[in-house]
This record gives sequence, structure tokens and C-alpha cells, in this order.
Amino acid sequence: MEENAHDQSPKTNPNKEDVQCHGNSSPKRQKRPLVRRYLLLTFLAGLSWVLSQYVESFDHRFLLPSLGILLLSFVLGAGSLRLVLKNHHATDLNAGGWALVVAMFGLVLCGFLYWWDRDQASKPAESPTITFNVGPTLNPKNPFETRFLLKNIGSLPIYAVECTGFLPTNLNTNPIAMVAIMSLDSPSELAPNAEKSIYFRLPPIPGLARDKILFQVRTWYHYRLVKRDQVKSQVFQFYTIKGPTGDFQWFPAGSKEWDWHNPPGFY
Repeated sequence: MEENAHDQSPKTNPNKEDVQCHGNSSPKRQKRPLVRRYLLLTFLAGLSWVLSQYVESFDHRFLLPSLGILLLSFVLGAGSLRLVLKNHHATDLNAGGWALVVAMFGLVLCGFLYWWDRDQASKPAESPTITFNVGPTLNPKNPFETRFLLKNIGSLPIYAVECTGFLPTNLNTNPIAMVAIMSLDSPSELAPNAEKSIYFRLPPIPGLARDKILFQVRTWYHYRLVKRDQVKSQVFQFYTIKGPTGDFQWFPAGSKEWDWHNPPGFY
């Protein structure tokens, strides 16, 4: 009898340990999928946030898609937060409530960013302004040894500046014979109130030795306004007269474009 009782006791004890072991392993098995889902959602939320920033910085016209991706990152983050709270034994109602708060915050933030962008776009756009004036000359006998001074008088920096001069060689032809001279020292960037000397290297042109010369300078430059790349063009016009001593002197002729078939009266 004692041997039977002794034989039965180890049989009953292992069964109890097995039950305890199975009972303890079940929650671990349930937590592993939650942790994996938490890591996956966290990774996708961070990836969506980075992608939304890249899309918007690539081209501001993609603002709406970038806001949609940003909202998706908040939704994924809300799902990740819900799993964290459930792993810490929060109730479904409590975990879902906090997840809803995060998702609603993302929705409100995206709506505010869209409203702010539309509001900025509706305001009068600030536009940079440049001046183009006659500078010093290295040889008064040669009108194209004169430097011109380009100055940014606006409050925005400009970049990718191009300066091209147009010189008519014969106004009696149709179309008018004209030479385009691109300045090779145009600045790549010009800060507000900064100034740059511009030189136009004139190629040899037969029959150009005249007492009066018309010269038109057209400038193109870029600037950024509310993360949008803008391009602006301005025209400056000059004429030069040869004096009694043989020296040339340049004069500004206004910014209104000439009708080359009907040149100004001073020509």
C-alpha cells in the first residue's frame, strides 16, 4: 500500500508541473506576436514619416500626397501605441482610446499644415528685385571694356543667375541681325544687398564701329518662396555715345523693352 502511494505521488506531481508549465507558456506565446507587430508598426510609422518629408522636399506640388503619407505614419504609430499598452495589461478601451487620440492629433496636424500652405500661397508674393548699372571701364576707347554692376536690392537671396546681352548689328534687316553675348561671370548665388561685377566679352564683329550702340541686357534668376522655386526675368537697356575725344560713355535707357524696328530717338 505504501509502495503504491509512493508510486502514485511522482505521477501526480509531474502532472501538476506540466499544468503549471503550460499555464505559464501560454501568455509568452501570446506576447510574441504582439511584440513583432509592435516592431513592424513602429518601423512602418517611422518609414512613412521620413517618406512624407522626402516627397514634400522633392517638389512642393506633392504636398497633398506627403500629407497623406504623414497621416498614415500617425495611424501606424497609433496602432503601435495600442499594442504597447495592451502588453502592459491595459484594457482594450483604454488602449484604443489613446490610439484614437494619436490618430486624431495626426489628422488635425495635417489639416493645419494644409491650411497654412494655402494661406501662405494666397498672400501677395514677395519678389526679389535687382539693379543693373554701368560700372567702371578699363578702356574708354572700347565700349565693351566697361563693367556692369549687378546688385540684389531685395530681401530674398537669388541663385542660378544668367545675364545675356543683345547687341543689334544691323537694324535695317528683317529679322534684325543681332548678337547674343552671355556673361561668363554671372553669379551662382547673390545674397540680399550683395553686388557683382559683370563683364560681356564682345567677339569681333565687322562693321560694328559706330558712334552709337544700343545694348540690351536680359537677366534670369531663381529664388525660393514658401518652398517653391520661382524664376524671374528683368530687362535693362543701355546706349553708348562716342565723344569728341573718342571715348565712349554708357547711359541707362530704361527698363521698358525697345521696339527694335523703331529704335529710341537718341539712336
